Amino acid sequence: MLLPGLLLISELVFVDTASAAAGWGRGAVILDARGSAAKAPFVRGTRVVDWMDMRDGIGRTGRLDDDLSAVARELERAGARWDRKVYVIGAMGHGWGEEGRIWWTLRYLGHPHVYIVDGGIEAWAREGFPIDQQPAREIEAPKRDRTFRVVAPIRVGAEEVKAAIESQRVKILDTRTAAEYEGATPYFEYRGGHIPSALFAPWEKLVGMDGKLLSRSELLEVLDGMGVPRDGKLIAYCTGGVRSAFVVAVLRQLGRDAANYDGSFWDWSQRVELPVVKPQ
Repeated sequence: MLLPGLLLISELVFVDTASAAAGWGRGAVILDARGSAAKAPFVRGTRVVDWMDMRDGIGRTGRLDDDLSAVARELERAGARWDRKVYVIGAMGHGWGEEGRIWWTLRYLGHPHVYIVDGGIEAWAREGFPIDQQPAREIEAPKRDRTFRVVAPIRVGAEEVKAAIESQRVKILDTRTAAEYEGATPYFEYRGGHIPSALFAPWEKLVGMDGKLLSRSELLEVLDGMGVPRDGKLIAYCTGGVRSAFVVAVLRQLGRDAANYDGSFWDWSQRVELPVVKPQ
């Protein structure tokens, strides 16, 4: 069952390792978002969660499963609790920004206190916090139906993206690589190119060489250089709604009204009635 939820535009998303460790010591949960391919080190005693286990199918799809109770069980198996703070840790600047996807999923389900650990697992280990060489085993989560007060403003589908193109009042951000934006299909997209009117806004530009989020002033400068306006609603997409979820997390921290198109280009490109721009 879904109930409408509310979300303040400005929120704390990224926290440093010391803050995460302090919360962890007081009973908060840390989830490792790197998925089944994650390699050591791991935060001591934590479990790995894989965004791919929470999709609406297999293969070329990034859309969140409609069965939100099943999604919640996957998160609970990795240790998530709805009455505790949750810190999500990932590879920060590597992979697809999976920590952003897990943050976005928990926020969409209405979790009020979920954060991303800035710097990721490398910063955690480098700064001397406890690590293990293997993740903890998953725990059994009870199978039950839930009522979710979903945070609808942070998620959109193809129809909302189409409306944004037509209205031109909502800016669309393509958070993939330049090659993908220009037509490459490294992840077996059904068509190459990008969504009409989308600004090229690669997600990795928001992370510094040290694997940590750029400062607020640096982020604004980078986003300005991409042509991202400082006001108005934004929709981000990538291939499967992962890199774009990371960008949405950054934008929410900056106080922006931003939503993730979780179906993203896998979804858009297979719908032959929807337009795609492929530079010549």
